[in-house]
Amino acid sequence: MSTRLLPLIAFIGLALLLFIGVRMNSGKDNSAIPSPLIGKQAPQFSLPVLNKPEVLVKTDDKAKYKNVIDILDELNICLVGKYALVDLSQQEFDLIKNYQP
Repeated sequence: MSTRLLPLIAFIGLALLLFIGVRMNSGKDNSAIPSPLIGKQAPQFSLPVLNKPEVLVKTDDKAKYKNVIDILDELNICLVGKYALVDLSQQEFDLIKNYQP
């Protein structure tokens, strides 16, 4: 048997086990599962914001508009308190220009 077919055979086997498990439980009454939260509202909670960071976003001339917007979107998702788009200093620009990986 070729080793290329092994993942396919494993997938078919797992899918078959899932199908058998679903068929075995399809006639059972699932409302009998005990839970203290069934029929009640979820409890209220809030997450505290811990030390909102401040971020400076510096881009060079090669930066694409889409990438800058993606970074700003990520900052918003991560609840960054303050962020600013600023220009590179000449020293930072020279550092990037002379960078060799």
